[in-house]
Amino acid sequence: METTENNNIEEQLSTLEDSSTMTQPSSTAGAVGIKQRFPIWAKVVIACVSIICVAFIAVLGLGTWAMSNGYGQTDNAKGEQQAQVVVALDETIQVGSVSMRYPSSWEVVTNNDQGFQIISEDGAASVFIQKIEKKNPDKKWFNEFAKGVSETSSNIRDYSLDGCLGKRFNCSMDVNGIAYDSDCVVVATKNEVVACIVGAKDTLYDNVLSDIAASLRVVESDVEKKHESTAPKTEITPPKVETPAPKVETPAPAAPAETAGQKNAVKKAKSYINVSAFSYSGLIEQLEYSKFSTEDATYGADNCGANWMTQAEKKAASYLEVSSFSRDGLIEQLVYSGFTEEQAVHGADSVGL
Repeated sequence: METTENNNIEEQLSTLEDSSTMTQPSSTAGAVGIKQRFPIWAKVVIACVSIICVAFIAVLGLGTWAMSNGYGQTDNAKGEQQAQVVVALDETIQVGSVSMRYPSSWEVVTNNDQGFQIISEDGAASVFIQKIEKKNPDKKWFNEFAKGVSETSSNIRDYSLDGCLGKRFNCSMDVNGIAYDSDCVVVATKNEVVACIVGAKDTLYDNVLSDIAASLRVVESDVEKKHESTAPKTEITPPKVETPAPKVETPAPAAPAETAGQKNAVKKAKSYINVSAFSYSGLIEQLEYSKFSTEDATYGADNCGANWMTQAEKKAASYLEVSSFSRDGLIEQLVYSGFTEEQAVHGADSVGL
């Protein structure tokens, strides 16, 4: 009995071993099947595609960041993002023998017999004009002055203002702890030397500072303006001639008298074009900014005697004194300042562009 049971147990164990042995090949076959569906070359391709996708996403993200921060943009694209500050030069100051126009909205920091300084409302631009007690300076003095203003002075070149000779140069000035890229003009007048420095911490004020620098004028003295003859006068007594009584005619209607506003507008317009160059529309706008009505401002521009072609020539020359322009760029700048296309082209022609 006991022997029979042992035999049954051994048979069952044998059966289990056989069944275990039979299932092994199928498991192996399954593993082989998986390897056949994903060979090594396929895994390599998948890995490469994954790396390329990650690199593309990284480059795309870097490019977006760079564009948002202005990298890779042209100067024109950056210029579109940063519009130039526009402000009217509605006041005039005279330091020594030189006058200058400036915006009354800017803060006056210094104003005395020796100098005058203003700063824009946001503190990003500054203008300084100073009188220096020096007569007949030579070339060496001018060069030493430029180096004395700033160690970074560069592009020192000859300059002339209304017949008075001097120098012009670029430099970096520190104003209240802020570095300003500056343009300096220094000229020797009959009685002294006058220096003017215009600068800003960015390019938003380029046009305003250019107009301020272009407004500099040497003011003549009353003695130089008047050349009266001192020759003795000889009185001649004319012979008496009897003339018939004149016919009484009805006078033609008198032209309407010039109003006080119109008269002042003409006087103001003449003072403006004596110190700087204006387009017709630019002069009207300047007069309106000085609180004249549109009608009086227009009357002032019409009757100030300005030749707008000549004004375009002067404006073009003043722009080239403070910056560099291509022909198309200068024409565009003149049109922006209110000149007609014909006047702007004439201005560019007059300076050789």
